[in-house]
Amino acid sequence: MPPRRATVANNNTDIAAILAQLVTQLTQVNGATNGNHGTNGGGGANPPQCTFKHFNSCNPTMFYGTEGATCLLQWFESIESTFLNSDCLDNLRVRYATRVFQKRALTWWNGEKRNRGMDVAMALPWERSNGS
Repeated sequence: MPPRRATVANNNTDIAAILAQLVTQLTQVNGATNGNHGTNGGGGANPPQCTFKHFNSCNPTMFYGTEGATCLLQWFESIESTFLNSDCLDNLRVRYATRVFQKRALTWWNGEKRNRGMDVAMALPWERSNGS
């Protein structure tokens, strides 16, 4: 028998709560380096542009929303590394990170976009995309 809607809604709420806690923790841990994200550090005249194609070529880890808290924390670490390796600009992080959501995580994100509005959700800064 398929799960009842209330169960799915509760699971999505659980995912949102876990995401909120881990984003807050990662922001605190990575706070010292956040000012350097989005720059290539080389000081060249033409800094690299982080397109989704370039970001995707860095093989970001997919997130399904069923892996549990430890795997979610590992995903955050992995996606932060992908941001650094792809020179991803701050204003593109939420857009690009949410493109690797699958299944339950994607369902949760689609609900956030509906609740907040597409433009507001996509404009969230990475450090504040924690459901608050």
